[in-house]
Amino acid sequence: MLFTRVSGQNFRLFRKFELSPVPGINLVLGANAAGKTTLLEAIYALGRGRSFRGAAPELAGPERSGWVVQGELASPGRPMTRVGLGWSVEGLQIRVDQADRTLQDLARASAVEVLEPDSHRLLDDGPVYRRRYLDWGVFHVEHRFYPAWRRFQRAQKQRNQALRDGLDRVAVEAWNDEIAAAGEEVQAYREEHVRELQAPLRKEIGALLGPLDWSLDLRRGWSVEHGLAEVLRSHYETDRRRGTTMSGPHRAELKLRLAGHSAKHHASRGQQKMLIAALLLSQARLIRERTGREPILLLDDFPAELGPGFQDALMAALQRYGGQCFVTSIERTAALEKLENNALFHVEHGAVSAASLV
Repeated sequence: MLFTRVSGQNFRLFRKFELSPVPGINLVLGANAAGKTTLLEAIYALGRGRSFRGAAPELAGPERSGWVVQGELASPGRPMTRVGLGWSVEGLQIRVDQADRTLQDLARASAVEVLEPDSHRLLDDGPVYRRRYLDWGVFHVEHRFYPAWRRFQRAQKQRNQALRDGLDRVAVEAWNDEIAAAGEEVQAYREEHVRELQAPLRKEIGALLGPLDWSLDLRRGWSVEHGLAEVLRSHYETDRRRGTTMSGPHRAELKLRLAGHSAKHHASRGQQKMLIAALLLSQARLIRERTGREPILLLDDFPAELGPGFQDALMAALQRYGGQCFVTSIERTAALEKLENNALFHVEHGAVSAASLV
């Protein structure tokens, strides 16, 4: 899977842009605030339907004006796929092959992952970020995951509403069986994904950081000694007092540890960036193995927090991956100078140059 063309209009500082990426590494150079991150944001939006900056869609274009980003995707043995995302006063519109589609359709058409300065939140912040990482991967390798997750969310919402409305126990627990069935199905898919990640993650961590004593474990959001239905019944009084369901896959936690300790407290910023790169690369490799489709990787501000040794190791890992990558940098560091037969784009004052080979 790779983008052969990406274009946009009225997207942040770009009145109009268009680029034709190559299958391998696409290097985007430019000064600070030139628009490098904005290009990655547009590509990310074509796979996720949102910005990795956390900005609302209406803020990505001029005031009271709409914006559009579009892409053409090629996959071996498959026809060209065209994806598009636009915002106007009528809201967000998603298109896949000229038809209105959902966020899930967009995500299935173009799998995109990003490593950017705020990616440290994957290790530093709460479990919601690690669940998102995990669920994105499960979504792409197990087609039954999303329907199960949606069933769980709907039942949980109804149970929570009954708790907040102060309904009797019978009305609240009417949702227990559906929550338990869907929740345990979600947990099973997640556990399988974590098991399958172990081998590729071991290779990526070894290549990027050398020998490390590490572990990746998934803690489910309820007691391992009991089924979810039993836990929901036994925790009814606690849930009633708090007005929400406290047990289930929405409380799960993915833990990456170094020598038995949280990676958050036992790794430098450079090591953390390399660990996150290992997590993304291993998941991308697993998706390729299971589906035959290679996720597109975006790396914003490649050299930041990385010494020359780490830069060389990460660039070598991207080249081994072999899928399409977009890498931004203010300048060509020694590691980037070693690139051969890859595309180079320059961004200056909201304009993108045509690709040249490096």
